[in-house]
Amino acid sequence: MGIIAPAVFFAGIQILRNKAQGYRLAFPLLMLNVLVGPAVIAQTIAQILCGVEFSIGQLIGMIGSWIILAGFGIRAIISLYRGLQASA
Repeated sequence: MGIIAPAVFFAGIQILRNKAQGYRLAFPLLMLNVLVGPAVIAQTIAQILCGVEFSIGQLIGMIGSWIILAGFGIRAIISLYRGLQASA
């Protein structure tokens, strides 16, 4: 959180100012967001296979929230990519 949150904040400000470095920083941060989703899902499945018990609420909270965040990340990447293609 000490690096990612300030980097996201900085990238957002730079994008609002239409600076190229904001876009260059946003793509890797969004990809990190997208890739954490499947990692959390795989880790949760591994824990279940090892015998760790979760309630339905815990599973929805753990997996559901990451799937939603990854979905937003994918949508943001597509939007940024289309915006870059249109401006090129």
